[in-house]
Amino acid sequence: MASPNPIVLHAHYSPAPNQLIPASLTATIFGPDEKVLATTELRDQGIDGDALAGDNSFAGTVHLPAPRDKGTLGLHKVVVEAGVGPWAPLIASTYYHYGNPAARLTGRYIDQVVDGDLDIQAEVDIEEKGRYHLEASLYSEAGNAVAWAENALELPPGRHRIPLRFHGLIFHDKGAKGPFVLKYVSLSNTTTFPGAKCKIVRDAYVTRPFDRSAFTDQPFNNPEMLREANRLTPRPSIPRLR
Repeated sequence: MASPNPIVLHAHYSPAPNQLIPASLTATIFGPDEKVLATTELRDQGIDGDALAGDNSFAGTVHLPAPRDKGTLGLHKVVVEAGVGPWAPLIASTYYHYGNPAARLTGRYIDQVVDGDLDIQAEVDIEEKGRYHLEASLYSEAGNAVAWAENALELPPGRHRIPLRFHGLIFHDKGAKGPFVLKYVSLSNTTTFPGAKCKIVRDAYVTRPFDRSAFTDQPFNNPEMLREANRLTPRPSIPRLR
C-alpha cells in the first residue's frame, strides 16, 4: 500500500449452516504504534470496492490522510469483526505495509530506437534521494503481450527519466510491429525493505508506429548477463556408483 492512495479492504464471510449473514462487517486499522487510524464498514453491495453484491465477500474503502510524519508509515494491522447471533463476535485480522514512495510518475513518456532496441523513457518526480525501480509490460494494439522490462537507478530529488529497454529481437520473434502500448507501469522506492510502490498505471502510453525492420534481429549476447544466466541455470545431477 502506498500513501495517499485509498486502501481497499476485502473480507469473505463463510456462514455456518442456518447462520445469518450480517449486513456489514466492521474493520479497524491500527498503525505501527497500535493506535487506531481508521474504522470503516465493509458491505456486500457491489459498490465501494465490492465486485459483486450478495456473494458473501465484503469490501470497503479507507482514505488515510497523507502521512506528515514517519510514524504513520510501516506495518498496519486490520481487525475485522462480525456480530450476528450467538456466534458474535467473530474476529479476524491481517496485516499490510503502508509506505510512502516519495516519488510519482508524471505521465510523460518518450520512445526511440537505440542500437536496434526500443527505448521507452518514463519521467518521474522524485522527492527524496534513493533507489527507484521501474517495470512495465509492452503490448500490441490488439492486446497481445510482447515483452516486459525493468530498470533501477539511484536518483536525487527532481525530475528524471528512467529508460526501459526492449531488445529488438523480441519484435522479430513475436512478429510484432508498432504502435505498442505500455501497460502496468510500476514505480517503487526500494531504498529500504520492504519498499513502497506507487499506484500501478494500467494503460500508460502508446508509442509511435514502428516497422520490424527498425529493430535488430541479433541475439542480445550481453557477456555479463550470459554469465549470470549460466550461473543460475540448474546443473543436472551426475549419478554416482556406490
